[in-house]
Amino acid sequence: MEDIKPLKTPEEIRKIIQVECNLEEFPYFRLSDKKAKSLAEIHFNRTIKTLEGILLEQTLAIKAPGNSGLPGPFDQDVLIAIQEQINTKGLNNEKYLHFSLYKLIEIMKKNHSGWNYQAVKESIKRMVGTTIVSENAFYNKGIKKHLTDILHLFERAIFYDECKRKGLQPEFEFNVLTLSEWFLANLKAHYTKPLDINFYYNLNLPTARRLYRWLDKKRYGDKKSFYVDLPELALTMPLSERYPSDIRRALEPAHQELLQKKFLKKVDYEKEKKTKQWRVVYHFSPKVIFMGNMTQPQFQIGLDQPRWQSPPTHIQEEIKSLIQKLGEKEEKLKSET
Repeated sequence: MEDIKPLKTPEEIRKIIQVECNLEEFPYFRLSDKKAKSLAEIHFNRTIKTLEGILLEQTLAIKAPGNSGLPGPFDQDVLIAIQEQINTKGLNNEKYLHFSLYKLIEIMKKNHSGWNYQAVKESIKRMVGTTIVSENAFYNKGIKKHLTDILHLFERAIFYDECKRKGLQPEFEFNVLTLSEWFLANLKAHYTKPLDINFYYNLNLPTARRLYRWLDKKRYGDKKSFYVDLPELALTMPLSERYPSDIRRALEPAHQELLQKKFLKKVDYEKEKKTKQWRVVYHFSPKVIFMGNMTQPQFQIGLDQPRWQSPPTHIQEEIKSLIQKLGEKEEKLKSET
C-alpha cells in the first residue's frame, strides 16, 4: 500500500464540491481495465421502501457505446473533474459547460502528456455514448419522480480541434459539453451532495474511490456506521464476484486503503440471523484533513457548499455562436453528400 500523498498547502487540504446524487448511488463505471472492451453491460436491481412506505423495485442497465467498452476507472476520474468545473465555472440556462482539457487533467492530478489529452477526449465521448436504461431507478428531483426512461449523462461534446478541422475558429480553446435534461434538472433542484475531491484523488485504488463516493453518501448527516448485505454491495460497486468470501477478498484492498487514510474507523462482518445473509458493517471516522502522512480530525460546522452559477455573458454568447455555426456547417456538409 502506498503512503498517503502529501498535500502542500492549506488550500489543498479540503476541496468540497457538489456532485449529482444518482451518480454516487448507482453503478456506472467498471472498476477494472481487464477485458474492458468485452464488458458491454452493467446490470443492477434492488427493492427500496419510499418515504410513503411503498415498496419500489428498481432496475438499471448501463450499456456501452459500440465497441469502445463501458466507462472505467479513468472515466470515473474524468466525471469528478467535470463536476468540479460545473461547480467552478457554472452552466448557462442552455445546459452548456465550457471547459478546457488542460484544466480537467490538472484537477485529476495527471501530467499534461498528449496521451492524457487524448484519453480525456475519448473518455468524454464514451460517456456521451453510454446508455442508461432506468426503470424506477434514477431520480429526477425537478419533477420529483423516479425515472423509467432511456438516458445519457451528456447529449453532446464539441472539441476545439474538431471545430478547427471544420473551418471554425473559436477565440480560445473551446470545448463544450451539453448536459442531459435530467442531469441539469437535478443540479437546479440541488439533488447533490458534498464530496471532498482532494481526498478522492488522494486515493490510489479505483475500487477505493468508488467505495468512498458511495459510503460518503450513506454517511451523510454524520452517521457513525452503516451496514449493507454483501451481494447488494457487489452489485452497487459493481464487482463481478458473487460469493461472500470472494466479495470480501475483492473489497479488502479498498478497505485497507480507506482504513489507512482514516475515512473508515473499522470494518466488521456479521451474519444476519433471519436471512443468514452476510453483511459488512462500516464504522466511520470523524471527518478528516490530510497533511503528508499526518491525519488530524476536523469537526466541521456550517461548511459552505458551492452551488453552480451562470458563467460570464461573453462566454455564454460565444457558446451560442459556436453551436449555431457548427450546426450550419454540419447541415451544409450533409447537403453536399
